[in-house]
Amino acid sequence: MIGQKETVANNVAFFIKSLLKADDLISVGGETDD
Repeated sequence: MIGQKETVANNVAFFIKSLLKADDLISVGGETDD
């Protein structure tokens, strides 16, 4: 179970990084919701 939790944590971290990368690309594109 511990290994599975670590995998989930890694997936979450990867997902967050992907969102940040996408946000950076959107920012570079000049289209932001903020």
